[in-house]
Amino acid sequence: MKTPRLSKESQEQLLQNFCEALAILHTPEEVLPFLTDLLTKTLLITSRVPVVRRSLVPLATRLPWVFETAVDQLARPA
Repeated sequence: MKTPRLSKESQEQLLQNFCEALAILHTPEEVLPFLTDLLTKTLLITSRVPVVRRSLVPLATRLPWVFETAVDQLARPA
């Protein structure tokens, strides 16, 4: 099953929204949890796609701190 691509306008709007969200945050202490949550949720969503799932282990080998952070985030009580 082929994943639909976002239009150029949708991509630009997503980037604009992301930049606006980061602009609201003023300190590294505010940015860190935001980006950690974003990366964790992205990892969970993309792991449902078989081609992405197959690339997770090689990627985790290259970027262990990203995956450690994601696992720590998932282990936290809600």
